[in-house]
Amino acid sequence: MKFEIIINLQNTIDVSQFQVLIVGRNPDLCNIVIPDKSVSAIHCLISVGVPLLGTSDRIFWITDGDGQSPSTNGCFLNGVQLIKQGTRKNNCPAFNNDFINIGETTIKFCISSEQKLDPKATIPNF
Repeated sequence: MKFEIIINLQNTIDVSQFQVLIVGRNPDLCNIVIPDKSVSAIHCLISVGVPLLGTSDRIFWITDGDGQSPSTNGCFLNGVQLIKQGTRKNNCPAFNNDFINIGETTIKFCISSEQKLDPKATIPNF
């Protein structure tokens, strides 16, 4: 499968070889840096290619915050604050064509069947 994210409908990034993306304001800690004062140092984690329970489908999984505590201003999946709709404390699945808002930034999720995910891939820095 091929997993891509599109940032602000301009920059497309193939994230198929990533397992987790760290999104936030701090360039020393994050793979995707958003230079916006309303964005936390680590604002959210995006897990790539997570199996959907009971199917062979793979999806994105969004965690608001750094995995220990939520971000200050929250993440919004399709306009709904993540921590309010998540199936766990602050986690939620994201499917093809879903989007999240982080501060003034929009990230759209795209999944296609063009390439397979390597589960042992490392996470390069941008």
